[in-house]
Amino acid sequence: MHNIVLSPIGIENLVSLIADEVVKKLSSQPEPSEEKLFGVDGAMLITDLSKQTIYNKVAKREIPHQRKNGRLYFSSTELTEWIKSGKRKTNEEIKADAQSYLKKKGVNNV
Repeated sequence: MHNIVLSPIGIENLVSLIADEVVKKLSSQPEPSEEKLFGVDGAMLITDLSKQTIYNKVAKREIPHQRKNGRLYFSSTELTEWIKSGKRKTNEEIKADAQSYLKKKGVNNV
């Protein structure tokens, strides 16, 4: 069965127009997300942690932050990266890592 395309322009022109649009989409770079700085209240919204937990993590240097003139500032980008760094591997990822390690060590019966 063949797909039929009804168009007032020729198939070559249609293909050319589609190709041009694909090239435009692929070559256009997304605008970099603008980094924003927040205080403790903004950090609470981004991380979903309580104010006391934020202060505790700052005191223990467990959360990325800056201090200027006695005020705390948090970068939206750094907080997002910090949250992502806590990602736990799935069982499949752990098995794949184990198999890769054993293969690298020369163990064939995996």
